[in-house]
Amino acid sequence: MNCKKCGKQINSTSKFCPYCGESITDNSFLSKTQKIIIISLLSVIIVFLSIILFLPDKYFKKDDTRTIMIYIVGSDLETDAGIVTYDLSVIDPAKIDLTKTNILLYTGGTTKWQNFISNEENQIYILKENGFEKIESQSQLNMGDPDTLTNFMKYCYDNYKTSRYDLVLYDHGGAIDGAIYDDFTDDNLSLEDMETALKNSPFNKNNKLEAVLFRTCLNGTIEIANVFNDYSEYLIASEETSWGSPYTDVLGFLNDLIPEDNGLEFGKKFVESYDEQMKILNRTGDIVQTYSVIDLTKIDDLNAKLDSYIKSLDINKNYKNIVQIRSSIYQYGVSGNDGSYDMIDLYEFIDKTSKYATEDASDLLKIIEETVKYNSSNRNDAHGLSIYFPFNGVKNAKAYFLRVYNNLDYSNEYKNFIETFNSMQQSPDGYTFSFSNNKLTSSASNNSFSITLTNEQLNTFSAGLFAIFEKDPEHPNYYKPIFSSDDTTLENNVLKANINNKMLKIKDDDGKEYYVLTYYRKNGNITRRVGGFLYKKDSKIFDEGYMNSVDFIISDDKGTPFISAAKLISKNDRINGTLLNLEDYYDLEITSNSFGILDSKGNVIDDWEASPVVTGYSTNLNEIELKNSGLDKGDNYYGLFILKDIYGNSSYSKLVKIGE
Repeated sequence: MNCKKCGKQINSTSKFCPYCGESITDNSFLSKTQKIIIISLLSVIIVFLSIILFLPDKYFKKDDTRTIMIYIVGSDLETDAGIVTYDLSVIDPAKIDLTKTNILLYTGGTTKWQNFISNEENQIYILKENGFEKIESQSQLNMGDPDTLTNFMKYCYDNYKTSRYDLVLYDHGGAIDGAIYDDFTDDNLSLEDMETALKNSPFNKNNKLEAVLFRTCLNGTIEIANVFNDYSEYLIASEETSWGSPYTDVLGFLNDLIPEDNGLEFGKKFVESYDEQMKILNRTGDIVQTYSVIDLTKIDDLNAKLDSYIKSLDINKNYKNIVQIRSSIYQYGVSGNDGSYDMIDLYEFIDKTSKYATEDASDLLKIIEETVKYNSSNRNDAHGLSIYFPFNGVKNAKAYFLRVYNNLDYSNEYKNFIETFNSMQQSPDGYTFSFSNNKLTSSASNNSFSITLTNEQLNTFSAGLFAIFEKDPEHPNYYKPIFSSDDTTLENNVLKANINNKMLKIKDDDGKEYYVLTYYRKNGNITRRVGGFLYKKDSKIFDEGYMNSVDFIISDDKGTPFISAAKLISKNDRINGTLLNLEDYYDLEITSNSFGILDSKGNVIDDWEASPVVTGYSTNLNEIELKNSGLDKGDNYYGLFILKDIYGNSSYSKLVKIGE
């Protein structure tokens, strides 16, 4: 290079000119080191920009906006009770920042709405300052079709760009049968349908929903969690029946959300709202209530630990012990005597079977606790996540649900476990309890009766129930059931029925007392139930909705029984979580039948023949008089046992006259 002052050639690394002493500053060229540094910096910038271009949108959404997508079928919850109408009416746009929060509603699949929604089409609504405003009408589409759900999610995502997206599924739920039952097609979203809907939606591992909320029954399952774990951060769901009524709400929690709430806070606020509702509906605490918030990022780890644990649980060696544990665990979703859903608490199952596993269960129990981030329940054995375990369900239900499991891939070891259990539960050809050698005795105090099991029966015994009958004086050979319970104790070979003053009597207008058929389950919070009908005030006999078939929930106040709630019986086979407002009703009716229950040899038959006359009792709801009772003295009462064996069979014992 040349010196700028004297023009003589000098070394390019010189700091001054050796001829004239001029200081040298070369602004035209960079040193080799400088070039390397700049090239390196440019490379880093290019790589950084490349990463930015391919990262999902959620990593750059620094705002606090949110879109809540509510996919809702009213079904009989709305048609018969108006639950959806009340729940939507409490969402207050004045309390929600609608500049940052979009609440969209997709409706359909319902025979009759009691509000602004039409049953002749599917609609999309958005919450505005004056309430829900319809923004799109569609033909009457099947809400049980995964494409219907996918298209709703796409519509919301394409038209409302926000930081967070939440999905609310509102209707009936059916554990691993799925949820959202369309009235017109009788179709529903199965677990497979849900996964299909999610796969075709804008949401995925890199762009997850913030939370999915099941305002349904029984969907707080590990199976549901595995459907959503690649698509959502959190799952909010109930292990048990999810209760509601036409005079309480839970969707009011949306008024309390702040835009920056994450999925955990979203879930907590919903569960707290549900608990506030249940303080009104469940004052006596007799109704089982659960809801939990599940961290879906933990599910893969839970699956791995569950697989390892189940592999160490030898079903062939410990079948009888596991059957007896299974029969003693509280089962969710039992409606009447129907236990088809066969859902039990996952933590409880692991904890109680751990003595028969070769692997320590502590790590698995710990990950379950870590996965269930928030759990609210009035049962100590409800830990927030249930699992399917076939046991009480009828044969067709078991076969169907096992087929469902064949399409699940979260735990092959557990799938093999329940398939093996189910095959072992099939009794040997011709096997049945024989009662020819049994001794049946009753207490003179009328508080119990008992049966002595043979050693063969004891080897295959898993559980015992009993029933008490009153002989019908007007119809020979007919018996009226008045009490059913599982309150039995087994000591050595003797199974004892404990009546324990849990029976109920009702007093008529003439002061005469009658037994009413009462169901008591010692393992359930709903301690006593009585079936009957409620009649609305100021209604004529042929008015629509005049009569509701219900289960009355019986509670006690210092020994005085009273009707604390009335649970609506669904007109279909689904579990109905509707609790009616007793103040809306005037009269009640309790009916009963006598049955021919014996064959010519005195054996109890499976198909009971109802008497030609139905008897009943009706009165003003406010005037009903109930009392706790044991059995009266006399020779008119009979008892029998229903024994369950380790193969899932139920067998009736002979009748025994109580008091002899």
